[in-house]
Amino acid sequence: MGAKMRKAGWFCRAFIVKSEAIRTHKRPKANGSDMKQKTCKVCDREFLPVRQMQSVCSPVCASKLVRKARKTDQEEKKATRKADKAKKESLKSLGELRKEAQAQFNRFIRFRDQIAGHGCICCGRPLNWNSGKPGGDVDAGHYLSRGASIELAFDERNVNAQAKSCNRPGGTTRAQFRDGMIDRYGVDVVDELEGPHELTQLRHDDLRAIRDKYRKMANDLSKSIEKTN
Repeated sequence: MGAKMRKAGWFCRAFIVKSEAIRTHKRPKANGSDMKQKTCKVCDREFLPVRQMQSVCSPVCASKLVRKARKTDQEEKKATRKADKAKKESLKSLGELRKEAQAQFNRFIRFRDQIAGHGCICCGRPLNWNSGKPGGDVDAGHYLSRGASIELAFDERNVNAQAKSCNRPGGTTRAQFRDGMIDRYGVDVVDELEGPHELTQLRHDDLRAIRDKYRKMANDLSKSIEKTN
């Protein structure tokens, strides 16, 4: 009998303790009145949140916060692309930079001679500037080749618009090319080009400067041609 009484007493005490815990336990109220005041991340106003993770005071501020986060994400992506581009640029070899510089220089030569209304430097025939073929019908032809005179690769007098057919083996003769150069520039310029030249070693930054200079010049001439068409 004594054991039963002791067991019953233990259950009563446990029930009382549990009931007291339930009675005194604080639950968040539905209207959030027991939440602490917060400062809005957008407008800096004090507000009473209705959710634990709420960081803005209103839908208007929530919309602004989303736009700000999207803008930040876009700026970070832009900065990453810029850094990747700079890294890629820094890893380019002299050969790659020379190829890029020559391509922009040649673009400039073609646009320059198109605006000037020049025909082929060798045969004098009108050039087809709008053939629509891959690579077109017009080359930027070097009077003294890059292989023989690398120092004249970016000399504007040495490079002129030339019919593709003339810029191929058997297309023209050196004498015809020379005659065309003399007609355009005079014999003194041709003699200067054919004379001795100091060989200049172009480094990475030199080639970047040439590339960027002639890219801008070519783009400007291209826009000028578009306006007149």
